[in-house]
Parts: sequence; C-alpha cells; structure tokens
Amino acid sequence: MKIAVINNHAGLVHGQMPSTIKDAKGRGTLAQAITFVPGINFVEESTIKTLLENPAFAKNFKEYTVPKHKNAQYNTERTGQPILAFLDVEIDGGKEGKKKVPLAVEDAENPLVKLKGDVVKLLIEETQVIGDLQSWQEKCTDSGVKQLLAARIKELHVDPEGGPAAAGR
Repeated sequence: MKIAVINNHAGLVHGQMPSTIKDAKGRGTLAQAITFVPGINFVEESTIKTLLENPAFAKNFKEYTVPKHKNAQYNTERTGQPILAFLDVEIDGGKEGKKKVPLAVEDAENPLVKLKGDVVKLLIEETQVIGDLQSWQEKCTDSGVKQLLAARIKELHVDPEGGPAAAGR
C-alpha cells in the first residue's frame, strides 16, 4: 500500500533511507533518498515507517512552514501548516466511532479508482503535478471526477507566453 503524504512546503523535501551497505572501511554508504514534491506524494508504507524512525526526517511532520520572503510563487495558504502531513481520511472505527487515518491506496498510478466523494475531491485539490492529474483523467470513467480533474489542471496550468508567472518577467 502507498500512503498519501502532503508536502506543504514551497520546495522539495528530502528523506534519506538508512544505509545497509558498508564500504571497505566499515562506514555506511549513501542510501536511497526520497524526494517529496510540493503537493501530494505516494510513498510505500514500509518506506515512510523507515523514514519516520529518523528524528531529522520526522521533525518535518512537527515543524511548520513559514515564508522566508514574499514572492509570487510562495503559497501563503500553506503558512502555519506542517511541512509534511499525512492526507487523513475519516473512516468508521466501529464502536470507537469515526476516526482519521492516513489515506492508503493500492495503485498510485490510478488512485481514484476505489475512492469516493470528498476524498476524491481532496486528493485532486492537493495534487500539484499536472502530469499526474492528466494521467488520472485519461484513466477516469466518472464524468464528474473528470470535470474536477479538468478544472484543477486548468487552475495549475501556466501559459508560458502570458500566464501569471510570465507577467512579472
């Protein structure tokens, strides 16, 4: 299963997996680095558990975003939110009532397949990679979800010839 993690930071956030390979002198070698792009990221459950064992990485779930400077590309809506956060969804916990748990999907290539309602809308709103949205749109069969995807793609699309980002050049 892949867990949905939101990067609320304006830039990339990295996590370093622990080294399991030693060099000739017995020192650990560099291991795989995981990069979280702004918006939604799908990470293997075992990988996120391993990353959270590293206190330096785990602090990203406790420290909050603050703008270093104001510019057109900084998303002020994210100020005051944790740098990284799980995309929580509400489920029926039986006798305990409803509870929130991190969203887990089987297929990160097409995560909308088994999701419904507000969860689909939230996932689309948190996604900032146009390529992912376009891929999901191609695989989607629900016309309402296709409209949500098209609207989000349009919202994120920047026309290099005259869009908002080009206006200040």
